[in-house]
Amino acid sequence: MESVCGQEEMCLLRKPNNHLDAIFLQIIGWVPEVYDNIDELPADMPEDLKEYIRIRTHNNGGKTPKFVWMSCRGKNPADEKYIGEIVYKPWQGFPAYYFPYMNTPGYLPPIVVVRFVAPTFNVVIQVECKVYAKNIKHKRQEGLGLLIYQKL
Repeated sequence: MESVCGQEEMCLLRKPNNHLDAIFLQIIGWVPEVYDNIDELPADMPEDLKEYIRIRTHNNGGKTPKFVWMSCRGKNPADEKYIGEIVYKPWQGFPAYYFPYMNTPGYLPPIVVVRFVAPTFNVVIQVECKVYAKNIKHKRQEGLGLLIYQKL
């Protein structure tokens, strides 16, 4: 089993199966500032994630669920071409009630399983996963708010 962590302890846990990756967050002491309504969603958030949040909000009686949202895609246009459909389980993000993480012994961080339905085989694909909350800044050069890794 392979483990890779980004700058802010957004981590990838990968088993040999090339279709599934497990991603978890464990930023010590961090408390997410969640989006309280869909009008607060950032302009640079992917449209498919915004639509997912709209549906979850509608199904939750009009209240936006308190989540740190996540979206994975190809890092570059060439990667997008080969990555295929992505499915997230159990949700496309992490429930806010898991935070703050305090490095407590025995604590299990929240995990999102990312399933790549039909990626192109024998091609190196760079995957970029970003998490979204009001107090998360994305800086690719510094690895903030995101995790970049490769699949083959």
